[in-house]
Amino acid sequence: MVNEDQKTIVTAVIALLNGIDVDGETMEYILDKVGMVDQMKSQLGTKLLSPMVIDQIAEDIVTDLDNEGVDLIEDQEYGIVHNEISLTDVTYDKYRMNKIITHVLESHFIPVE
Repeated sequence: MVNEDQKTIVTAVIALLNGIDVDGETMEYILDKVGMVDQMKSQLGTKLLSPMVIDQIAEDIVTDLDNEGVDLIEDQEYGIVHNEISLTDVTYDKYRMNKIITHVLESHFIPVE
């Protein structure tokens, strides 16, 4: 918790930062100099996502997988039962699926180094 003396200093620092229009790279530099990079990474890594964001990510993944169509299928096996052909097994291209899901996640998030 910030005490009153710290609050005055913090308010002045915030005003100074706002006055110089700090961009993301500069803020990252500041966080590094005050030893807070790991703390920020930890806090940002544990932020909860709203259900709306989760739904949008899921929808984007489904859309991109659907756009791949049958190219996602690596192999399939068919069987015949009572003169009907049935699909008995499908193997998906896990590499391609992983690439699609990674692409969608990278479009929503910036990876932390």
